[in-house]
Amino acid sequence: MKNIYLTLLGAFFTMLPCKSQTLSDGKVWNFVQRMYEHEDIERAYTVTVCGDTIANGLLCKKLVKVYQDTPNIQTAYAVFEKDSKVYGVYGEQTKLLLDFNLAVGDKANEVGTVISVDYIAIDNVQHKRITIDYGTYNYQSYLVEGVGLSSTKYSANELNSYYEVLVSVYENGKCIFKNSDFTKQTTGIERTPQIEEKSNSTLYDLFGRQVLVPQKGHIYIKGNKKVIL
Repeated sequence: MKNIYLTLLGAFFTMLPCKSQTLSDGKVWNFVQRMYEHEDIERAYTVTVCGDTIANGLLCKKLVKVYQDTPNIQTAYAVFEKDSKVYGVYGEQTKLLLDFNLAVGDKANEVGTVISVDYIAIDNVQHKRITIDYGTYNYQSYLVEGVGLSSTKYSANELNSYYEVLVSVYENGKCIFKNSDFTKQTTGIERTPQIEEKSNSTLYDLFGRQVLVPQKGHIYIKGNKKVIL
């Protein structure tokens, strides 16, 4: 996930307690690496938070990456979390990896743009979710606070031969998040100026787009509130 530069919008709803810490000791991310040209070919690996370390004079968390097919080879990274941002330390350089402060319309990376900010409940804890759209590729990815990015696919103009997909996250031996949770039904949406200026009688989808032919049972925005027809 290196060289991914993302920022995400701060929490707005308080319906549930918020989950903000990303780098907690013992947390494990399970990923698969896929080829762009051969998506049926996968290589699994884990990233684990393994206590504290010092890098470039900074107190950091140590992440250890291990591929499933080479369990005896470990790669360590130094990262730290501050003000809802996650940074990586590479020698004397500090790079922003995740920044949970973007608003709708902001660039999330070289290609993607944030089109929605909402919240999902995982084990009765509210998680902030950002939807990132890659227009020309007809593709969307998601970033959830305290969890991470669903996929690095199309996140850079110069594409690598492979990309990563987050499969699940474990904490203290318990699965706290799985890939299907990225698309769970929202617990609340972020109000934006674009939506606030809309007519109270007009319906919009969760991405702020006007709906001319609403479907029964779907969730829409009407007068800055969620409604189900």
